[in-house]
Amino acid sequence: MSPVASLALGILLVLLQTEYAGSTSCSFYCFVTPSRKETFDVASYNNLSCTHFVYGFTRTRSDLSLRSVTSRDNLEVMNPGNLRKFLGLRNSHPEATLLLGVELTPKNVFHDVRHARRVAERIGLSARKRHFDGVFIRMHGPALESSITQHFLSALSLTYSSTSSETTLSVTPRWLWTSGSRLHEFVDHVEHVYLDMEELPSAEDEFSVSHLDPLMPSDSIPFEDTISGSTEKLLSSGVPSEKIIIGLSSGGKTYRVRRPKSTVHGDMAMQPAIRRPLQDLCHSTRTFVDEKSGNTVIEGRFNWTSANFPKLSSLGKKIEWIMQEGLGGIGISSLQFDDPKGKCGAGSYPSHTMIGQIILSIGARQTSDIWRMELGSIIKRKHLINNIKRLAVAKNAVGVEISWTLGVLDSTIDPSLLTRFLTELRLVLPKVHLHL
Repeated sequence: MSPVASLALGILLVLLQTEYAGSTSCSFYCFVTPSRKETFDVASYNNLSCTHFVYGFTRTRSDLSLRSVTSRDNLEVMNPGNLRKFLGLRNSHPEATLLLGVELTPKNVFHDVRHARRVAERIGLSARKRHFDGVFIRMHGPALESSITQHFLSALSLTYSSTSSETTLSVTPRWLWTSGSRLHEFVDHVEHVYLDMEELPSAEDEFSVSHLDPLMPSDSIPFEDTISGSTEKLLSSGVPSEKIIIGLSSGGKTYRVRRPKSTVHGDMAMQPAIRRPLQDLCHSTRTFVDEKSGNTVIEGRFNWTSANFPKLSSLGKKIEWIMQEGLGGIGISSLQFDDPKGKCGAGSYPSHTMIGQIILSIGARQTSDIWRMELGSIIKRKHLINNIKRLAVAKNAVGVEISWTLGVLDSTIDPSLLTRFLTELRLVLPKVHLHL
């Protein structure tokens, strides 16, 4: 079993904390973002455990109609295009929410309340006509500062239902820190606030070197650029923790620099960053992990790359922090940048799989064969128990619910494996209640 699966099983289960004795509900946003002329096959997404799929992004025309996401978005049954294929995800993910991604640029200014409501109605009705469950709104700049935006989001949510919202509002740290003072007015009209870490305050200068989704501040990484800092800003702005989704990124970004070995976050590059998919980076050899940012750094002759590698020390560290903070969930963009053909040797979509395994384990949907493989080996079982102990202590847990027993013990050896596992787990966690 890979370390990723071990971490997933280590988090397992539901950790029952002193303040909260219910089960954890965690959303997982996945993004299908094809190029204009691209076609795709959703069959490769069938094994992903996403709770929300976003298809995008589109923008509004001058007449307020929506552009198509690709040139192949036809809905015909006999000749299905990208849009019909995307909607076909309901067959493999019947409980998932399918959202249309809409980007409102700084040029999309609401003139007054009537105009804002009209824009919302057009977007909502267009998404509804295309059979989406709701809308994922990516918003920048002036709109976030305007009180009129509250009327826009209210009208958008009412397009679908008067009682529930299928709208997600996406903001970046760059705009959060300068234009996010009204977010508390918006939260009642959206399901989630999605913190997209792709655009940082310090990266407003495109030549400024920055880590990809840095987790913690350091001597070179300012508080405002980090996941932890921006999350604190959202919370202090009145956004409930359960509505906050942390948006991470697949792959990495590469800068051309003069001295890669001494380059740090905030230095000036010779050229703007180039976004690169995981499959182009995973076989790099000159790498190290930056502990504060939680990123894998790759040093080339004249290149410096910061990447989210699907390893415990990199992406895993960020996932663990998000789960420990009790936030609403995680998102990662995009599927196309996450090694879809498995060239890195860890299977297709390894970053999505890593996140999904952890969320799956919390949701009590881990399969029996995974349990059996993990508990049947003395070494793996010991590693799993140590992971559980470490996480239970870190989360101040008073109990652990074993999720396997919510499934089926469908092998003759399963009861003995479970008994042995529980006996050894009780030895290392004598004061923690084990719930079956």
